[in-house]
Amino acid sequence: MLGALGLGGYLFWLLNGALVKEGNWIGVDFHVYYQIAQVLRRGSDIYSAGISPPYVYPPLLAALVIPLASLPVDAATIIWKLSQHIFLLVAGGLLVNLTPLRIRPLAGGVLLLGLLTVPVQDEIQVGESNSLVLVLIVGAVWLVARNVPTGGAGGPGMAGWLPRREAFTGAAIGAGLLLALAAGIKVLPLVLIAYFWLRGPRAVPAVATGGFILLQLILLLLTPSTVDYWTVQFPGLFGQAFPFLDNQSINATVARAVLPGTDPATPQMNILSAPELRGAITWLLNLLVLAGVVAVLWVGRARRVEQNSQGRTAWLLLEVGLVLLTIHLVSGSTWLHHLIDLGVPLLGLLSVWWLRYEASPNTATVIPPGRSLASGLAVGVVPAALLHRPGDWLTAVNTSMPGAVPLALFASSLGTILVAGLWVVVAVALLGARKS
Repeated sequence: MLGALGLGGYLFWLLNGALVKEGNWIGVDFHVYYQIAQVLRRGSDIYSAGISPPYVYPPLLAALVIPLASLPVDAATIIWKLSQHIFLLVAGGLLVNLTPLRIRPLAGGVLLLGLLTVPVQDEIQVGESNSLVLVLIVGAVWLVARNVPTGGAGGPGMAGWLPRREAFTGAAIGAGLLLALAAGIKVLPLVLIAYFWLRGPRAVPAVATGGFILLQLILLLLTPSTVDYWTVQFPGLFGQAFPFLDNQSINATVARAVLPGTDPATPQMNILSAPELRGAITWLLNLLVLAGVVAVLWVGRARRVEQNSQGRTAWLLLEVGLVLLTIHLVSGSTWLHHLIDLGVPLLGLLSVWWLRYEASPNTATVIPPGRSLASGLAVGVVPAALLHRPGDWLTAVNTSMPGAVPLALFASSLGTILVAGLWVVVAVALLGARKS
């Protein structure tokens, strides 16, 4: 039922002006990739090409689009959008395959219901690359869960950080290469590589780290813009306010809270006029989130080894989901289409809940009712709240209660609040298992 509702609603949206406008295929972001790929093919500097909106990603994404840049723009856009759907389908299939067998229909229904949400529809409409990054990350997680042993620590004198030679299996190498590609396309998956250094198997991050460095060297030979990206473009992203409504990061929420509004048509959202404190508050909150994720993952290491195979897979989904949520919170610009990966923590919560439910009548794990309720609410509330944009929620609040500034800030930052709430629920699930 959930799947039919999601798929039917998505097809209705797709066929009613979501792809073509006035005879032209829609795809603002992909059209930037397309133009930048043409610039790269000519050997010019991709960061001074004067394209609007500007290209802000590493050169690898532009290089991957070069084969499409030789086609007419409409044909290239159609192929890219078909590819996006394939990426989402493969990622969804792999995620469902990682859940316990008996809840896979429910897991598939939850993911299909996500087709109705703004993040997925934005991803497709503007032709973003998050679906490509998602399938690379989920593919790596699937390989780790299904094929890579959790061992692989080094011998004495290495402090356990370097993998043994025999740990470099085909699956470990494949997972590492997928993560290297994901980080090469969009930098923030480097945080996932750091997570695997902490968690293991360390052959995976060893390959990912080496692969990422090798990619940068190859790109340096391809274009000097590689140096420009790492020395100018990427550092320039830090410290900017980005208070736009579709930005659902801690940075943007703090900016809306402390900076005066510049658009008279937008309701007031700043509850405190303190522009000079924006940077300090943002970094403090970001550091708290980072410290929190490290603490949760570190404490959870000892409990992971107690799990059976299904339990370890569910645990992996939760841990990776927590890292992805952390990335969304601390990134300076988390646009709505970045949230298409929320299915990872949601299916992790479903999996853990089901395994605890199966075990609770007999032996292993006691499920506190409040924790089960929190997991259920997370799985239901998150997709429901993302059916509309923050601007829509803000308009609704301002229409019913004009001048309610705290509520306006809440509505404008609903995505951030949902991600933070889901972060807490996942962290509690990771820390909450206890033996009866």
